[in-house]
Amino acid sequence: MCGVKNMKLIILMGMIGLLVACGSAPKHANEGKVKTTELDRFMQGKPAAYRPYFDVYLKQGQRNSVLNEMRIGLYAFENGDFELSGWLFDRAIGKIETIYANNKTAEKARSKFKQESTKDFKGEPYERAMAYFYRGLIYLQQDDYENARASMLGGLLQDSLAEHETYEQDFASHFYIAGWASRCNGNASQAEDYFREAIKLNDTLSKPQSKENVLVLVTSGSSPLKFRLGENNELLAFDSSAIESVRNITKPRLKLNRKEVHFVIAENLHWQAATRGGRTIDVINNGKAQFKENTDALGNALTSTGSGLMNAAQASNNQNLGKAGAVMAVFGLVSKGISKATRAEADIRYWDNLPAFIYTATVDKTNLGSKSAKFQFTDFLQQNPRNQTSQLLNRVENSLDPNRSCDLVVMNDKYQPLALRHINQ
Repeated sequence: MCGVKNMKLIILMGMIGLLVACGSAPKHANEGKVKTTELDRFMQGKPAAYRPYFDVYLKQGQRNSVLNEMRIGLYAFENGDFELSGWLFDRAIGKIETIYANNKTAEKARSKFKQESTKDFKGEPYERAMAYFYRGLIYLQQDDYENARASMLGGLLQDSLAEHETYEQDFASHFYIAGWASRCNGNASQAEDYFREAIKLNDTLSKPQSKENVLVLVTSGSSPLKFRLGENNELLAFDSSAIESVRNITKPRLKLNRKEVHFVIAENLHWQAATRGGRTIDVINNGKAQFKENTDALGNALTSTGSGLMNAAQASNNQNLGKAGAVMAVFGLVSKGISKATRAEADIRYWDNLPAFIYTATVDKTNLGSKSAKFQFTDFLQQNPRNQTSQLLNRVENSLDPNRSCDLVVMNDKYQPLALRHINQ
């Protein structure tokens, strides 16, 4: 019976090895080292102020490249560095479309996703949609109305695509900007169609009047937060506290010739994060937790049965029974090893400098350029107005062209620089 005892010893050693190997596996690869010369080459033609951000970008590599491109791209957009911003969003969008495009190749790629916490970041539908949104705004700044419209439609597609399901497109802001771009491009019937779709989704929106040739777009508030729920932290959930608490968020106020301009909330990104096609979702389950539990349960059953067979073999001096038990126990260990290696934790990396709300208003250019313009953000929680008239007039001076029939001015309530690193790397 030494053979059966030896088999037990081998199995025990195998179990220890599996548990140690699985328990010591790192969550993901550490940041690589970037040589100064490599960073210098990468920074050629880019503003020096972004060097610390691109240092992190290169060190974190492909796993966080889309996340960093989104973060730095939006930061550059808010600073008026539109060429750099467009370049970054183009890079992010190119990678997004390798998985989230409306074709068989991308569909196949979606079916082969790695575990959530180690795969390359591509974002949730609302995040991907906003990458296209900001790219479209850059096209608008450059008077490229066809590409601006196409970018908004691309964002609508991203809003509908998840890993395993397809949803309705319900970003009213994207439809509205697509209508604005079509209007600027002289395509009245196309603009009418997109404005109609936007108003259908958000009835507070309205078509611009004939003399309103400037779109004032204002963003406010903080991005949606992701967090984990579930026994194995496998459920992705969102902080939805800002969905209904609009009154506690800073709101824009614009006066032209002493008349108040009416801003409309075109988009609530917290609502977009916590819904799919207008349907509220409490959590998103990537399916790995059930797999982890099943393989662990199977492993327990196999090892227990195998051990029982080996004990019976030892009592009855039946080597064939002992071998069968040993094989079963080995398969049980393999199953438990797979379970141990399966990390069901949801990916909670998120685009942290996104706003909470997108406001829109349309005005006559001649009024916006007047010295009587006054613009401020009001914090409705603390009743604390923050005057940004000088920033608005600076944007107006740099954005408006008297020879153009269509213009865009973008404002935001941020006054702190972007953190170099995301808190959830």
